[in-house]
Amino acid sequence: MNRRHVLSAAAGAAGLVVLPAARADHHEKQGGQHGHELTGKEKADVQQMMDHIVLLNRVTEHCMTQIKQKQGKVPDHAQNHEVAMDCVPVCQTTCAFMTRESPHSQSMHRAAAECCEKTAKALEASSDTSAVVKECVKSSRECAKMCRTYL
Repeated sequence: MNRRHVLSAAAGAAGLVVLPAARADHHEKQGGQHGHELTGKEKADVQQMMDHIVLLNRVTEHCMTQIKQKQGKVPDHAQNHEVAMDCVPVCQTTCAFMTRESPHSQSMHRAAAECCEKTAKALEASSDTSAVVKECVKSSRECAKMCRTYL
């Protein structure tokens, strides 16, 4: 894992750690009780999505490298780079909403499911048959399926 992957994963993970603590502080200040803790399934789903975000970032790096080296079909790499880049912030926001039990979580799960499915289709249709792209197709479909369980 290179520096970019570590920084991306760390930034996302840091946000996920801070948000529940901030939520708890808010509840205490409001005189209320803490919201429920994430269930084991919810924690696993957040981790699955975080792993997917790291994989999306690996795809963007792979595609950019291929473009710079003019390897393969550059338009396919450019398209793959774009769809992966678009999917990252949707998944990050969905994770954040899940961890703080946002009332908008369902909307984000709907958006993430759609975005992940479109990402899978676009990557699968491209000429890039690299292992990282194949892995991301699978991860995108699994992430979309998981998000639909929250709808």
